[in-house]
Amino acid sequence: MTINWKYITIFILVLMTIYCCKSGAKIQQQAIKDIYGKPISFMIKDDKAVYYTESGKKIIANFGGVEFNGGRDSLSMYLLTRYINHPEYNFQEYNIDERFFILFDENLNIKEVRIMYREYPNNERFYYDKIFIDALKRTNGMWHKTIECKGFYVYLHSQRIY
Repeated sequence: MTINWKYITIFILVLMTIYCCKSGAKIQQQAIKDIYGKPISFMIKDDKAVYYTESGKKIIANFGGVEFNGGRDSLSMYLLTRYINHPEYNFQEYNIDERFFILFDENLNIKEVRIMYREYPNNERFYYDKIFIDALKRTNGMWHKTIECKGFYVYLHSQRIY
């Protein structure tokens, strides 16, 4: 009779291990990822997110609470002028929407800019990726807080590329 309990206990432990592994995989699939497949963020509340830096460091950040001084449309126009005036711009029609994550410290210094994973064949890297990342990094000092708090801020910007 004790042998049966051993087998039942082992069977339950195996089931629990499988369940835990599948739960971990499910959480990993729910992460917002960058174009390289690395996790960027998990939402934990309406205004908070777990943010993973490019180096893998885990940060709790305020999701939002930061705005570009001229507003979202002004930021889009600023980025389009950098893109269209770039020597590599070849008037190619893209008509796609890109999403950029910007991580700020508590003093609104830009720590990193990442592009959200795209659902294109082979997750194609476009020549303009670096143009937009560099342009966003140059916006240091052009932001203001809408909420005051200590710690990091994450801003999500959506940009239509024509």
